[in-house]
Amino acid sequence: MDLAADTLPLLNLAGLDAELSRSRLLTAFEHLAPGQAMDLGSDADPAVLEQALAEVWPRQYSWVALPPQGLQGRVRVTRKAAGGCCGCCGGQ
Repeated sequence: MDLAADTLPLLNLAGLDAELSRSRLLTAFEHLAPGQAMDLGSDADPAVLEQALAEVWPRQYSWVALPPQGLQGRVRVTRKAAGGCCGCCGGQ
């Protein structure tokens, strides 16, 4: 899969409050097909957003920090391919 930055959608969460940022991230991630990626831009701490993904989609994504662009932190979020353990059962 080509992950060139100019071909990926950008979810810009700059200036949004924490709850709205969380909601938009989870909705956008839900619409990614397995193997698809998006770039995320935010002026807030990205660890909070990663925690939201970890709570709802455990081990079903990859999270890679990208070089900042201006005052915004950037992250590449990829939905992992189906077939792995979702973690919901605790590995049982």
